[in-house]
Amino acid sequence: MSLPNERSSVAGPPWYFETWAILVLGLLCLPVGIFLLTIKPGVRPAARALFLSVVAVLLGCAALVEIATGVGSAGLARYRAFVLRQRAGFFDRRGETAVAARLAVEAFSLYPKDTDSALDASAYAARLGDRNLAGSLLQGLMTSGRDDEEARMALISFYLGEPATWTRGVELLESSLETRQIPATHPQTLCLQAQVELRKGDLNSATYHLREVVRQFRRDFYDRVYRELAAIERVRGDRRREVAFLCESLRMDPADRKTVAALESALAALRLNPFPYRAFVRAVHLHQRLEARAEAAALFRRILERAPGLIAADGCHYALATHHFYYEKDFRRALDHYRAIIERHSSGENYFRSLYQAGQSLEKLSDDEEAARYYRRLLDESPRGTALAGMASIQLIRMKRLGRVGRGLGELNQGPPG
Repeated sequence: MSLPNERSSVAGPPWYFETWAILVLGLLCLPVGIFLLTIKPGVRPAARALFLSVVAVLLGCAALVEIATGVGSAGLARYRAFVLRQRAGFFDRRGETAVAARLAVEAFSLYPKDTDSALDASAYAARLGDRNLAGSLLQGLMTSGRDDEEARMALISFYLGEPATWTRGVELLESSLETRQIPATHPQTLCLQAQVELRKGDLNSATYHLREVVRQFRRDFYDRVYRELAAIERVRGDRRREVAFLCESLRMDPADRKTVAALESALAALRLNPFPYRAFVRAVHLHQRLEARAEAAALFRRILERAPGLIAADGCHYALATHHFYYEKDFRRALDHYRAIIERHSSGENYFRSLYQAGQSLEKLSDDEEAARYYRRLLDESPRGTALAGMASIQLIRMKRLGRVGRGLGELNQGPPG
């Protein structure tokens, strides 16, 4: 079981090809299924053929229902808005945020009941610096009766991002938590609480809430978590740790302009050469947004060769290890990079993730005893109750039950730590 979400998201084509593929497949399967159900069974009737025919009929019926609901103006508008939102996501992954914002707004105008289109359009507009459009879209959701958890948290985040509406955002956050209109343990809620506590100067509480998001293993929030942790380190005066957290944030979202600007400011304060860090951001962009994985891997290697003392060196090693593990299936080279992180960067999320992935690599190389030692080390060193510790515990229990390892695992019979 490898770590989830390690690969970069695969950008689909501007049209939503899979939907049309399902429709065509269902329509083609419908007559085939009917035919298979009506013919006389042969000498040896196959249950598998009957099952496939039933599935084919169901697919065909689903396709007919999809077409029937799309004939009406509401169904057609909903479908067109869905396609536009998919296209917006495609252009956003390519870095064309302005085009993505225009498509998301068009999707919302076509089908105003689509809350996701409004949220996407608001996020794109905020990234482009159009705060008026972002705010008006969110306020429109709240006043039109489509006030769900996600829309409410997005509006709170918008209010907290503007000095003029900061107090209003704090009041809305507190009232929403009190009335349970937003879940207290949701990663976005924890990030909002950390943002408020950071503004109030309560750095320990802010760090605690951000670490809780990491404990939940919600990598879709890591860019924001690391950005806020960088802000905490800036207040504490540790600019090197600030640079490390900013690089981690950019490794999740290399297109965030505010994070890039904060990184440039921190590098200037430390009087560090900015070019290796700009190359790092470029390599991440190549890998994640453009899917030019070979070019990105080559750039990561050049960075490590020319700037071995880079603060973000563990990020370079981890990106290369991910490239070798998932895309090239070269587990030995991946293991070399995971071990480089373990030996030189003995703290932080990349360190713990590398311990787990080193075990995974060794299992692929059929070295189960060494893999078990890395899992055991992860359990010993990581905070109890984290997702990584639970995954390592599960791997050890599985290996013991399969008889692949047998020593020093008796205490794991009760399951993962909680």
